[in-house]
Amino acid sequence: MGQQPTQLAGSTSAIPPYQYGPPTGANRAGDYGEPPRRRAWPWVLVGAIVLLLVAGGIFAFEFASSNGGSISVPAVTGLPLAQARADIVKANLVVGPVTNRASATVPSGNVISTNPADGTNVKAHSSVSLVVSAGEAKKIVPNVTGMQEQAAISAINSAGLTYNLKQVQSTQPQNTVVSQSPAPNTKVAPGAVVTLNVSEGGTSVPNVIGQTQAAATLALEHKGFTVNAVISGSAPAGTPPGVVFSQSPSPNSNVQSGATITINVAAPTTSTSPPPTTAPPTSPPTSPPTTPPTTPDFG
Repeated sequence: MGQQPTQLAGSTSAIPPYQYGPPTGANRAGDYGEPPRRRAWPWVLVGAIVLLLVAGGIFAFEFASSNGGSISVPAVTGLPLAQARADIVKANLVVGPVTNRASATVPSGNVISTNPADGTNVKAHSSVSLVVSAGEAKKIVPNVTGMQEQAAISAINSAGLTYNLKQVQSTQPQNTVVSQSPAPNTKVAPGAVVTLNVSEGGTSVPNVIGQTQAAATLALEHKGFTVNAVISGSAPAGTPPGVVFSQSPSPNSNVQSGATITINVAAPTTSTSPPPTTAPPTSPPTSPPTTPPTTPDFG
């Protein structure tokens, strides 16, 4: 009773307080006696970046080398073939197959197109094929023989050709194409000249049937013809002698100036008078024979 309460020996503060989690400065893995470890992932990232840079450099070197660089096909369309070849080789490319094709717009010997096309990116030493103009395609000469001059000219122009007119003597009607050169259906270069031989029209043969030989000859020679007169005994009945009963060429036909015209003229008739009647020749009269006189026989 009167005793003081017994004081607990020592202070409770002598027990170190419990701390949650790792102490300050300690390794988070719980190893309080080891120094803290450095993180490894930044070095891994740096290594990966270095490897990518190295790989990229190698790829860029190989891509720019003969194993596959990106080269633009030079613009050679429209250039002469020799220049196009030089530009392609200069671009570290190879000239591929060259084919020819007719073209009305690209001059002969110039490049129409390339494959791959101009400006296409390709690998080094890639092949570039060329299509080269062979000029405009050949033209076919139309057949205008027998046509009138203007119709023939129109047909020649429509075929892409030119013409040359030449007047010739012919039996064909005037301004008719009697022949042409080159011949129909011949293949020629565009704009080639086709010579058209056109009839001057000839001269109409006058009709001289029924005229005398002299009058017919005069009329034919007046037209510039040469006359060949044939005297014939086979004229139709009733044709007066010396009159033309037929001619060749026929009347009103067109022939060349100076041509020979044959006229058939009825032959003159020969007189068939009866032979003269003459009396038969008379013989001189015969006198009776004389007999000698007889003498009487007186015995």
